[in-house]
Amino acid sequence: MARRGWVPKTLKPGMKVTAVLHPLKDGTRGGQFLAVTLPDGTQMGDPTTAPGANPGAPAAAGANP
Repeated sequence: MARRGWVPKTLKPGMKVTAVLHPLKDGTRGGQFLAVTLPDGTQMGDPTTAPGANPGAPAAAGANP
């Protein structure tokens, strides 16, 4: 995460952020972290990495259709 710009003080207790998660299949709370938008508008992460986020993209190498 450090290579993507995260540092220990990127998120502070009480900070109001918007998080993007890929939800759990069973519907319980939680999921895979994709991105967070900080109060100043800075976006950390990449929300387009969600499975199915880009349905027009070619299949990954070695994937079975």
